Amino acid sequence: MLNQMKTVPRVSAPWQLRGTGYILLFRFSRSFLREHGFLMAEWESQVAGGFGTVMIVDYQQSDAGPYQELLFVPGRVRLHQRHAYTISKIYVSTESSVVNGRSNWGIPKELAQFDITQSGGLEHIHISQGNKTFASFSLQANRPSFPVTTAVIPSTFRTIAQAYQGQIFYTAPSGRGSMQHAKLRHAAIDPAYFPDVTQGRLITAGKVTNFNLEFPEAQVVAS
Repeated sequence: MLNQMKTVPRVSAPWQLRGTGYILLFRFSRSFLREHGFLMAEWESQVAGGFGTVMIVDYQQSDAGPYQELLFVPGRVRLHQRHAYTISKIYVSTESSVVNGRSNWGIPKELAQFDITQSGGLEHIHISQGNKTFASFSLQANRPSFPVTTAVIPSTFRTIAQAYQGQIFYTAPSGRGSMQHAKLRHAAIDPAYFPDVTQGRLITAGKVTNFNLEFPEAQVVAS
């Protein structure tokens, strides 16, 4: 990572991002989140609920260039007398996103390869490292679409907290776009790489299209 920091150009916050993506909300037991949610050890006892969210995103535009992303949010955690969401596992397709995501917001991004294809009305997404495909999803979006925005959500309910290098980064992203209901037709996941969400109950899924997302500069405090 130190070598990457020297060679990858810094792209400071805020970022403006555009693209499409899927959001999947699951219900999990608290024991699943604590044991298999890739939470930091000191945060395992702080997870507040039994929900978890998977996001699979294709950013066509960003300040760091286009890239793809797979992430897991294991609900909210309690830190310093406040609650916030946290990203416990995340893969992206470019080194620029890895390095700048960590330095700007403390997000623990890892590099992976993404293969996205479409056939038979389904979108197939395969994520791999080297020759190992560790996550595969097949999803189907259904019309019609409807507008969505974070403007109606208070910042306290969309704040992300990430611990990195002895500090906690608090960030409240905002965005807007259009959403379609979606169905998860198939998922196969290696739990050594990513939480096996097939062990939970899928509550709802949606595909967000033509979204505009802003990641502002983080508020950084000592951990």
